[in-house]
Amino acid sequence: MADTVRITLPCGHLTPDGKVIREAEIRELTGKTQTLFGRRDIRKNPIEIYRHILKDCLASYGGQDFVSEAVLRDMLLGDQHAILVEIRKLSMGPDITLSTTCANKDCGTKLHAPVNLDDIDVWELPDPDDTDASETYTIEEVRMDFDPKSVPRLARVFSASDDGLGVAIKARFPTVQDANSAAEEKGNDAIASHAVLGRVLVEWSDHSGSVDGPVGPDFFLTRSWKAIDWFNSALAIMSPGPEMTKTVVCEECGFENPTRIESSDFFGSNLGKETPSKLTRRSGKSV
Repeated sequence: MADTVRITLPCGHLTPDGKVIREAEIRELTGKTQTLFGRRDIRKNPIEIYRHILKDCLASYGGQDFVSEAVLRDMLLGDQHAILVEIRKLSMGPDITLSTTCANKDCGTKLHAPVNLDDIDVWELPDPDDTDASETYTIEEVRMDFDPKSVPRLARVFSASDDGLGVAIKARFPTVQDANSAAEEKGNDAIASHAVLGRVLVEWSDHSGSVDGPVGPDFFLTRSWKAIDWFNSALAIMSPGPEMTKTVVCEECGFENPTRIESSDFFGSNLGKETPSKLTRRSGKSV
């Protein structure tokens, strides 16, 4: 079995008794994963890419040597992103190229920016035993599924409010399953976003009263656009993990483009495909 490397997680696995275990062990990507990526149905599906990488390279998580599908689904997104970053660094080094198109309507230049993954900022959740942590988040029993009859489980919850909007929320940090469920809302990014917000919502309060979560996407059809954007921003700001957005400055027009680091940037769109060799024979001919 390949050697493993121990890493520290920004969130950690929450045990049923409320303890947080922040250690995990990873190993390098193998030919097994590369072979799977050769399948078009997997290569074009980020959810499947992440799942197979974690199954192949995550040796232990939260004190468990066997990492089940259920554990992977309940993993906080911040941990998944951090683990993928570390697997990429271990397997292929920290340097990647971020590609995007300038969003300036008068420009549209294709941009390619180098990024060193060692330079990515990572926000860690405070330890729940830390007195300051109570100001940031709490560990509470909340329903983790849409089904209102589901058994409550422990989850990490944060609170936020905006007096100008007259809105206050309590929400749990999103899991891998939350993100996967949003991806099922194909063809409408707004509904997908509403689906995630609805799943993680614990309580919503505004001028009309209070509503307990989770709720379906239709809940947000009667909420103001500003309130929804504020909730999205609060979730992004409060959620722990590596900063997965970098600003790419267009050299042509100077426009600043916030750009999301995706799986294709991490592991390359050529994984599983034949790639030309860069070795050179003594004769000078490439092989």
